[in-house]
Amino acid sequence: SLNRLVQRGRLGNVSLVPTHLAITQEHTLHLQSVRVNHPRPIIRQGDEFILSCSAQGSSHMMFRWFKDGAFINITKARRNMWTRLLPLDSAEQYTALLGVERADVMDKGRYTCQVSDWGYQQCKSLILDVLTPPQIHLQPMSVTLEKGDNVTVKCTSPNEPHLESNFGYSWTKNNALFKMTPDQEFWEDLYPGGSILRVSNIQKSATYSCHVHGSVKSVSQSVRVELLNHSVVPWCEGSSRSPHDGSGVRWPRTGPGGA
Repeated sequence: SLNRLVQRGRLGNVSLVPTHLAITQEHTLHLQSVRVNHPRPIIRQGDEFILSCSAQGSSHMMFRWFKDGAFINITKARRNMWTRLLPLDSAEQYTALLGVERADVMDKGRYTCQVSDWGYQQCKSLILDVLTPPQIHLQPMSVTLEKGDNVTVKCTSPNEPHLESNFGYSWTKNNALFKMTPDQEFWEDLYPGGSILRVSNIQKSATYSCHVHGSVKSVSQSVRVELLNHSVVPWCEGSSRSPHDGSGVRWPRTGPGGA
């Protein structure tokens, strides 16, 4: 009937101009998925990651990204981040991308993709974890002893309990591997994480290094064990005063050293 009216050229006092009438049907809004380009949502610090958000809907759909509830404004980012909208694919869905060139510990959290289309809105989220290098804590950090004394050094990593896999620990003496002997030098693993070095009957000064091996990288930190003969080299005796005596200062037995 519309075509016949156009052929006549008039509808009452209204003139009709021949034209082409087409009706296009588009999908209703349906947010399909939010994914990351890694086998699992666990990223190593320094690696690139790309989040993808796929949805069906009209060509007027709008995508927005949020992290922990806050809108991600890449124009104000202080590092290399980018977003991109891919064209309609063979599955009749659009895909929005959010890319980060180098993952940082601050990237850990909940990422939400929000899609709006003709007044309707849908959201999906993904929780991302970022693996960081080991953080080493040595206790004590330096030791002054007499010949024949014993010492125990504890090596832990404060960020190990937050990860799925434990770190590996090993020790070196003066930058070289040493053979463990239970009655002189040996180390053992601690539970749930860490390592403890025990040295008995010390005869020479040495530098012991704790090496912590993680999936991101391996790091190390050293403790200097200084052996002094107080009959030849003077040292400062340790403070036995209580930290509550007003001074608030305590120190162990210490030998002289360079400034």
